[in-house]
Parts: sequence; structure tokens; C-alpha cells
Amino acid sequence: MLFLDIAMPKKDGMETLIQIMKINPDAKVIMITAHYDMELIENCIKIGALAYISKPFNMDDILHSVSYVFEEN
Repeated sequence: MLFLDIAMPKKDGMETLIQIMKINPDAKVIMITAHYDMELIENCIKIGALAYISKPFNMDDILHSVSYVFEEN
């Protein structure tokens, strides 16, 4: 399982997600974002992310997302 930020300094999270899914289509990826852009989030889900967490987040957000990923997928 991987937590992946959408905004990163050298390569954006969506580009990284695409590469990860090419290497391992079964990867369990949870996206993290400070910008609530539903279109961007939907695109990440279409590519293969299983969930997302909005910043700022807390431990309950993390636990909920992890539970969802492992219960549903």
C-alpha cells in the first residue's frame, strides 16, 4: 500500500500513479491532496487509485481509507 501526494516537486502524483500502475496494476494506492479538485481525484481513481485523503488529515482519515482499501478491494 502506498500513500501518494498529488503535488510533488519533480513529478506530479498522477504521473507517478500511472507509472506505478504500469509496474503493478494491483498496487493499493491512496492519493493525498490539499486541493479539492474532483476532476483530478476522479482521474486518479480511473487510473487505479483506490481512495483519497484531503489535507489537512488526521489519524481517523487514514484509518478509514486503509480500512476501505482492504475491505473493498
